[in-house]
Amino acid sequence: MQTSNIQASGTTDLFHKYLEKKFLENLEPNLVFWKFGKWPVSQKGYSHVQWARMSKSTAGASASQITEWTTPAFTDLTISTVSVACEQYGQVAKITDILEDTTLLNVVGQAMVELAHNASRIIDEVVQTNLSTNGTNVIYAGTATSRATIAATDTMTTTLINKARAFLSTKGAKPFAGGYVAIMHPDISFDMREQVGWNAWVEVKKYTDLVKDIVAGEIGTLMGVRVIESSFVKTFTSTVTVFPTYVFGEGAYGTSQLQAYETTFISRNAKDSYNPLGLYSIVGWKCAVASIILQQDALVRIESASTLSYTW
Repeated sequence: MQTSNIQASGTTDLFHKYLEKKFLENLEPNLVFWKFGKWPVSQKGYSHVQWARMSKSTAGASASQITEWTTPAFTDLTISTVSVACEQYGQVAKITDILEDTTLLNVVGQAMVELAHNASRIIDEVVQTNLSTNGTNVIYAGTATSRATIAATDTMTTTLINKARAFLSTKGAKPFAGGYVAIMHPDISFDMREQVGWNAWVEVKKYTDLVKDIVAGEIGTLMGVRVIESSFVKTFTSTVTVFPTYVFGEGAYGTSQLQAYETTFISRNAKDSYNPLGLYSIVGWKCAVASIILQQDALVRIESASTLSYTW
């Protein structure tokens, strides 16, 4: 992940580094969807990034058999490129001098932590919007044939996860280390665990030798699919609340930064024409990111309801 130095005024270099460390410590572990995106090979002009996409080679054994002294026919491979424009995102917050002077808490540091948490939700939402809007492969729970026909009883089952795994395997999608990945809402993982119990799962601690980069929220594997729980999963409004579960292989979608994460702290002591009396300090962040689907055959979305229909 690219980062740039903190931008600050009226404060020490040591405090710059402290705030930057606070931001990154609380941003990176909470990025779920972002972590699994493929990074681009090049930047295409200003505000655009570009990925290379290789066509699948489908030659069979008979076409690849070599006759002595004869060079086989050349295989045609097609490389295409896809590109997307990066959009800029960011937040700023004010901290009043009265609050800083009358509390024992490190409100500046806490504000940066809260902004980091929010930044991770925003960035993951960018990826999810791409996946839910542009993903073409959908499995509906129960007897539903569309999002609008999903009923309250059409909940997640192990069969749906197995069906998604079979789809990806049939299409030749490449798994990550440890298997394909499924990202689901906690309400959906509740339904899964209530249905099958923990005996059907392989606990995370049992495959850490194979998967070095365990993701925050990873709760185990089920039928060769790594299950990751995220409260950031955005639901859909229909006749019932519809929960998407994204199941995918390596290279299914791309993520990119055109602009590195940049955090800002402007002390109240850095008085200027906008803040002549030093009534507040400012903390903030910005970056420019993008996401795009690279391989439709490596991504499938399961849409279902949940038995936890109440509001927390």
